Amino acid sequence: MVVEEKWNSVLAELAREIPGPLFRTFIEPVRIKRTDDLIELHVQDERKLRHITSNYLGSIERAWKSQVSAGRIRLLLAEKQAAPEASSLQQEQSRDAGNMDSRVAHRTPFFPHSRNLEAVSNLLDLRFPARIIFLRGGVSSGKTHLLRSLESQARARNLPVEYTTLESFITEFALACKTKTTASFRTNLKSKKLLLIDDLQFIKSGARQTQEELRHLVEHCISRGNTIVFAADRSHSTLPLREDLASRFAGAFSLEILAPDQSARLEIARSQAAELSIPFDAAVEQLAIRLTDVRRLKSALMARAAGQPADLAILPTDPLEVVEKTSQVLGIPAGHILGSGREKRTSMARHLAMYICHSHLNLSLLQIATTFGRKHHTAVIYAIDRARQQLDQDLFYSQQLESIVSALRLR
Repeated sequence: MVVEEKWNSVLAELAREIPGPLFRTFIEPVRIKRTDDLIELHVQDERKLRHITSNYLGSIERAWKSQVSAGRIRLLLAEKQAAPEASSLQQEQSRDAGNMDSRVAHRTPFFPHSRNLEAVSNLLDLRFPARIIFLRGGVSSGKTHLLRSLESQARARNLPVEYTTLESFITEFALACKTKTTASFRTNLKSKKLLLIDDLQFIKSGARQTQEELRHLVEHCISRGNTIVFAADRSHSTLPLREDLASRFAGAFSLEILAPDQSARLEIARSQAAELSIPFDAAVEQLAIRLTDVRRLKSALMARAAGQPADLAILPTDPLEVVEKTSQVLGIPAGHILGSGREKRTSMARHLAMYICHSHLNLSLLQIATTFGRKHHTAVIYAIDRARQQLDQDLFYSQQLESIVSALRLR
């Protein structure tokens, strides 16, 4: 446990040094293992292993030595056997799945709305009705969870698969162009029988190279009999896709992912309670009935497992609620916080709101940039860094943060 705590401190230090998209793509997925005086860092992808070794190993070693003076760092490719073990764990969790259809429950802890049950069952059996699948659904509908479950199912069957967000795809593609390794980038993705791409709603109409790269991927999947699954918060027909890419979605199978209904939320709560070793009692059942947002439900259950009042852990998922509460607590109009004014008090409030969206709501940089009307995520990185610096130096600023977060919890 001590090693994991030290590694978490290392991650926090690296997060301040490495830009957010690169940190989440290359550093965050790394897993640590301690063997005597050797620290093993396990990386899932060989290409990422080479990149981390070339670009970040020195930073990792410096950050580790600042926490623990002893221990050598060694990067290793993660063992392929990890996926079947995860599948076994999913099967154990599903034994408590109550009256949910066994076609879904015995395979994954993803519990769909009853109207999605048949379609989701087919997807999780890896029976795809088309080579291009498009999942659409609102916040907390479970799109990402479903994609991750599909990834787990494919790995359990030793099917070459890769999950990525659009943000990571853009970051890695830009890096490949910069380092002249685009051929390797394309070969890796085209070698996957199942490719899962999340958050397509963040695609830009002017991102010609990104859209062209996606079009090539789609065409390759169609010609080679592979499957590519996209997810977004709205229909592909409303996205700013170039005509040559949009036309490739004409034959796609589109499925609206509905937020879990009450019966699904009860099963989610039952599964989560078992995982957290807390009883599935009347209080937990009431939380599942009352909280229609699954993220809030899970936060409440984790708070209860930690011995905290469940209601105090329920945070919103809408970044505009953060802006609203920041406005109320600090007495600055929401329009000013969302605007571009550079008055110091307004800028600090904006930085704090962006920091809360990132650190407490776990929103991506692109989601935050879109909310605050910024063209590039680099503006969000700058704001978060400034907020961190201010929080380290100014106790009053820290108290303002606590006041806003408390207001969000008690809304």
